[in-house]
Amino acid sequence: MPWRNQSEVPGARDLQGERRSELEDQLQRLADHRVTSSPAESEPSAQEALLSEPPETACLPLQKRPCRMQAFRIWDVNQKTFYLRNNQLIAGYLQGPNIKLEEKIDMLSIEPHAVFLGIHGRKLCLACVKSGSKIRLQLEPVNITDLSQNKEQDKRFTFIHSDSGATTSFESAACPGWFLCTALEADRPVSLTNMPEEAVMVTKFYFRQDQ
Repeated sequence: MPWRNQSEVPGARDLQGERRSELEDQLQRLADHRVTSSPAESEPSAQEALLSEPPETACLPLQKRPCRMQAFRIWDVNQKTFYLRNNQLIAGYLQGPNIKLEEKIDMLSIEPHAVFLGIHGRKLCLACVKSGSKIRLQLEPVNITDLSQNKEQDKRFTFIHSDSGATTSFESAACPGWFLCTALEADRPVSLTNMPEEAVMVTKFYFRQDQ
């Protein structure tokens, strides 16, 4: 006896139901696979990627606050570099074999615009010191990583740096209005001035990270 359509074949409806059920199961397994392999779970987030990066050269001061210290070459806008003479910081034009006398400066950032300044590789830091009515710059025998921004006695080592184009100036935090400076003449001590606009002193510096 011929069947007019497939639905009249004995067992055809059961077969179709089983196929439909298998197809639904396959679709569900596919959907589950897409969920479990979504990028949010299979790939690290941006934060996880940053945390996996190797830490930069850093140090922890007494208060365990994260800070960063780097060594820099520094010179004034007249191209004078720093060197030591009789334990005093001097700015001059170093040439020939004297180039090796140049001193690099360690900068330890403690705030977005505040730093400690020290002589690289030496336990000497720049400090603004009051002596009576006079204010002067001196090098003090202290390890830069032992300084703390939360100690009042360490405030004399703190300098506020301000950028102006490609140059930077350094103002004493302990003596506001007094700036790190060099004389126009070569081979004179690095000092402080409260007249940064005067042409006789240079208060703007270039610096570049030492390689």
